[in-house]
Amino acid sequence: MIEVNEVSRSYGSLVAVDDVTFSVGSGEIVGLLGHNGAGKSTIMKMLTGFLEPTSGRIRIGDLDTQQYPVRARRLIGYLPENCPLYPEMRVMEYLCFQAALKGITPSLQEQQALRVIRQTQLCEKGTSPIKSLSRGQRQRVGVAERCLEIRKFSFSTSQRTGSTRPRSRRCVSSSGTQHSRPPCWSRPIFSRRLRPFAIEF
Repeated sequence: MIEVNEVSRSYGSLVAVDDVTFSVGSGEIVGLLGHNGAGKSTIMKMLTGFLEPTSGRIRIGDLDTQQYPVRARRLIGYLPENCPLYPEMRVMEYLCFQAALKGITPSLQEQQALRVIRQTQLCEKGTSPIKSLSRGQRQRVGVAERCLEIRKFSFSTSQRTGSTRPRSRRCVSSSGTQHSRPPCWSRPIFSRRLRPFAIEF
């Protein structure tokens, strides 16, 4: 459960978010829709712990994000629109590096990297430098990196889903039938365009 209760955020006299309240239940996929300047990005930054609300409370799971910011962040996975990748690294090399950073056992790092490469349909690009990939392929590398570990709540600021193939999106939003492990993104929240449910600002 994600709960946003009477949350506001101001920058001096500018009110970016004004008294917003909503909740997201287990298993729901939610999109934040609104015109430029409506406060979508500010809300996402507060949900993911990059900004503190000026007033109001946010709960991620059972944790208040202001009282337990570090513990709340450990429940969160985040995929930005422009993935921060290392362009000189090869796809497989990068994913093994990320697996090591996430504390995956060394003997399983290559196995897990291969798993997410298959899930995101990047098999033909596994030995390619990231800088040689198209924008959509780089986005899929970001999805693959996110799928290396399981987080209860996941956020994305992608403006569109067209850059990821359907199978890659299933990796994000649901568990594949070929894997017994839980989904890597079990409760996603996206800003801008996504169905089936949206909160409009």
